[in-house]
Amino acid sequence: MKAFIKYIGVITNDDKIHHVNFKEGVNVITGRSSTGKSAILEVFDYCFGSSEFIIPDGVITNNTVFYFVVLKLKEIYLILGRSKNKKDCFLASTSDNSFIENISNFNIDYFHSLDKYTLKDFRKELNKYFKIDIDDTDEDLEDRKFRNNNAKKAAPSYRNFTSFMLQHQNLIANKHALFYRFDEKEKKEQVIEQFKIFLSFVDSEYFPLKQRLAELNRELRQLEFTKESTQKYINENKEKLKFLLEEFELITNKRLFKKNIDSILLSPNESLEYLDNFISSKENIISNPLGEII
Repeated sequence: MKAFIKYIGVITNDDKIHHVNFKEGVNVITGRSSTGKSAILEVFDYCFGSSEFIIPDGVITNNTVFYFVVLKLKEIYLILGRSKNKKDCFLASTSDNSFIENISNFNIDYFHSLDKYTLKDFRKELNKYFKIDIDDTDEDLEDRKFRNNNAKKAAPSYRNFTSFMLQHQNLIANKHALFYRFDEKEKKEQVIEQFKIFLSFVDSEYFPLKQRLAELNRELRQLEFTKESTQKYINENKEKLKFLLEEFELITNKRLFKKNIDSILLSPNESLEYLDNFISSKENIISNPLGEII
């Protein structure tokens, strides 16, 4: 999924717009400590539908009445805005580049002219733009047996996409790290598992196929187990049959079958028919020197 952040901005009490302009590719924000670098991440997270307002107290929060983000997603721009009160959310989309390039368009009157959403509806609407229509990410249905109420895994959400757009300096400088800060282990695991979804490596057809593959692999393992058990049973009976035939020959001085053990077992009906005929004729056992051997 191709996306990049165009603006992260705020509108202050005096209706002035303050923003950071980004370009496609890696953007690096530098500056002295306590100058608001981390707050930029928090502003984005808040406008991106966070249920918490965690922008640090200070100059920004004391003087700001509105927060906004402009995000390019494929061929359109998404304009996201939230008021300081956490209740009012605003969302619009446009493909008009000239409108986007004029930062003065994003004043408080513009946002108040947009439809207002509750946070719940805002998230639903934003999810549509990311076209995340996968609600079952289990790759093996057996895994659900180990969860409460046979529950599915958490469905992917656009909220987890944050990890692929924002990085702390200690992560982006580390070739072994990719994902943006996580305080919750469960959320981190969800984002890692959903990585292939956000990069469009897989679609809604992938998971049913993986579930079917897991089912077939279980069936294959069961067949292999049955095959091993059956072969063990055959080998045990071959040894038993060999012993009985040797014992018969030792007692009667006659070979009951000319065929080897494998041939006897390969045509069991024919061998049983011969054995029935042989046993029914007592003279074959008592008086006939070697008998008719098959």
